Amino acid sequence: MLDIRIILSGSWIAVMLIYLLGDVLRIYSGDFSKTMDTAKFTQPMWLGIAVLMVTPIIMLFLCLVLPQPINRWANIIAAIFWFIFNLIGLPSYPSAYDRFLGRPAGAPLRYERTKTMKAIVYTQYGSPDVLRLEEVAKPIPKPDQVLVKVHAASINAADSLFLKGESAMVRLMAGGLNRPKCTILGSDVAGIVESVGAAVTRFKPGDAVLGDLSNAGFGGLAEYVAMPETYLTLKPDAVRFEDAAAIPLAGVTALQGVRDKGQVQAGQQVLIYGASGGVGVYLVQIAKAYGAEVTAVCSTGKVEMVRGLGADHIIDYTKEDFLHSGQQYDVILAANGYRPITDYQRAVKPGGTYVMVGGKMTQIFQAMLLGPILSMTSNKKMTNLMAKANAQDLAVLADMLATGKLKPIIDQCYPLSQAADAFRYLVQGHARGKVVIRVVA
Repeated sequence: MLDIRIILSGSWIAVMLIYLLGDVLRIYSGDFSKTMDTAKFTQPMWLGIAVLMVTPIIMLFLCLVLPQPINRWANIIAAIFWFIFNLIGLPSYPSAYDRFLGRPAGAPLRYERTKTMKAIVYTQYGSPDVLRLEEVAKPIPKPDQVLVKVHAASINAADSLFLKGESAMVRLMAGGLNRPKCTILGSDVAGIVESVGAAVTRFKPGDAVLGDLSNAGFGGLAEYVAMPETYLTLKPDAVRFEDAAAIPLAGVTALQGVRDKGQVQAGQQVLIYGASGGVGVYLVQIAKAYGAEVTAVCSTGKVEMVRGLGADHIIDYTKEDFLHSGQQYDVILAANGYRPITDYQRAVKPGGTYVMVGGKMTQIFQAMLLGPILSMTSNKKMTNLMAKANAQDLAVLADMLATGKLKPIIDQCYPLSQAADAFRYLVQGHARGKVVIRVVA
C-alpha cells in the first residue's frame, strides 16, 4: 500500500517537472527571454521555493528508505504538514517562478513566443556608467494606451537627475530610495503607432506621433513604449522623427512658462537666463511668437545660435552680468544654472514676474521655498513651474513646428546603443539645444 506522503511528494515533483519541461522547450526554440533578474526575487520567495522543492524530495526519501511505517501518527502528521505547505505554496509558486525566470506573470505552460525589445536600463543610481543596453519584455498596451514603435527619443535634465539620484526627493520621484522603480529613462518620443487599446479613439496603427512620458513613468529609451493617448499628438508629415522627438518635454515646459506662468504679452520685455539649453531655445522662440522683446543670456560660443532664434538682445554672461546694467524686465524666465533668487527679484519690474523653469537644485528649492515669501512681501511675483504633459499643448507645439514658428535645435544625435555617451555629454552642461537618441536607423 502506497504511503500518502509518496503520493503527495510525487505529485508535486511532477508539477515542477512540467514547468521545467516547458522552459526547456522555450529555451531550445530560442524564444525564451534571457532575462533572469534575481534582484526581483525577494527573500521570502527564496525561502518558499526552497521549502517547496526540498521538502517533497526529503519526504520521498524517508518513505522509501525508512521502515514502513515508523508509526501511524508520524504518517498522519507528515501528511497534514505537507498538505498545508502545498495548499499555501501551490498558488504562489507559478507567479514567483515566472518572476524569477523573467517571463510574464501567469504565462501559460504551453509553448509561447516571448516578445522582447532592446532598451536602455538602469537598476541603480549613479553615473552614465550604470546604463545598460538590455533585452526586456515588449510592453502590452492597456485599454487606454497606445503602443508606439519609437524612431527617436531625446533626453533632458530630468533624466540626468533621476539617473544620478543625488537627493532623497529625487529618488522618491523616481519611485525608490534604494533603487529606481522606473528603470527605463526618457520622456520624449517620436514614432509610429503599432497598436492601440480598446478604449483609444484618437489614434490608429500607422499614425506618426510624438509624445511626452514625463507624467507616465518615462520609458522612452526603448524600441517600444506603451503610453496613454492623452500624452500624444500627431507628428506633422514634413517633420523628421529626430526633430519631433526634440520637442515634447522641453517644448511643453517653455510653452507653459511663457503662456501660463509668465503670462507674456506683446511688447513686454522678457529676460531668458539659460537661453541656449534644451528648454531655453524654445523659451526664446515662444516668447518671440507672443510678441515679446527678448533678452537672452548665454555663453560666448552660443551667441550666434541664440541670435538666430530671434533674440533681440544677447548678454554673454562670461563678459557681463545682466544685473550690472540696472535694467529691469516684465518677465524673467530662468531655465539653467544658478543665481540667488534675490538677484532675479532685483531685475524684475514692480508688478513683474519671475518664473523658475529649471536649473540646479539650489535654484529650484529657492523658488519653491522662498518664492512665496518674497511674493507676499513685495509687488513682484516670484514663482516656479512644474510642467504638466498634455495632448493639447503638444498639438500647439506640433502646429508651431509645422508652420515654422518653432525650430528644433539638435546639438548631438546618438544611436540607442550609445545612450550612455549621450548622457555623459548632457551632464557636462554645455549642450546647444537638445541631445537626441536615434532608435531606428
